[in-house]
Amino acid sequence: MIGGFYQPRFVWVDIDCLKTLPAREVVCGLGEVVKYGVSLDAELFAYLESNLERVLKLDEEAVMHAQGRCCELKAHIVAEDERETGLRMVLNYGHTVGHALEAAGSFRVLKHGEAVLLGMMAEGYIAREMSLLAPEALERIIDLLRRIPLKARWSPITPARVLQALKHDTKSADGKNRMVLPTHIGEVQVVDSIEPALIQASLKYISRGKQ
Repeated sequence: MIGGFYQPRFVWVDIDCLKTLPAREVVCGLGEVVKYGVSLDAELFAYLESNLERVLKLDEEAVMHAQGRCCELKAHIVAEDERETGLRMVLNYGHTVGHALEAAGSFRVLKHGEAVLLGMMAEGYIAREMSLLAPEALERIIDLLRRIPLKARWSPITPARVLQALKHDTKSADGKNRMVLPTHIGEVQVVDSIEPALIQASLKYISRGKQ
C-alpha cells in the first residue's frame, strides 16, 4: 500500500513450502499464475488448461513448470521496467477491478488473489464487449478461471461500492478508468476511458453464481 520499490538480493522459491499453506492460499496464488498466461504466454495458459488439477494438488512437476515460467516472465518484465513506467503495466491484468473488489470489501471479504481471479473475469468481459477480445478467447479464459475453486463469500460487495473504489485507483489517468485488457490469450493492451456502465455490466456478469 505504501508503494515503495526495493529489489531483493535474491529470491528463494521453495515448492515444499506451498504444502504448508491452506487450500485457499493456493487458490490465491493460482490467480496470479493464470494472469501470466493470459497476459504474456499462451503456451503457459494452454499448459494450465491441461494441468490445472495437478497444479491445485501441488504436483511437484506441474508446479515447477508453472512457477518457473512465471518467474522467468516477471524477471524479464521487471528488468525492462523496474518502476512501472510502461511495460510493467501488463502485469496489472485483473488488478484494476480486483483491487476495487478488495477495497469494496474493506480488505476483509476477499484475499488479493481471489479478487484478481474475479477481476480477470470482469476485465475479460469488458475486452470482449469492446471488441478487443474474441468471444471464443473469453470463453477459454472464463472456463479456466471457473475451474479454480473460489470459495470466498463475497455477497456483501455491491457494484456501487466497487465503482466508488475505482475512483481511487492509482492507475487512472485524468480521472478516467484505465485497465489492462486482453486482446488475445498471451497478449494485453492498456485501455483508457472505460465507461462506468460497462464496468457495472462486467460486475453483473461475474456475479452469476455469486457466493
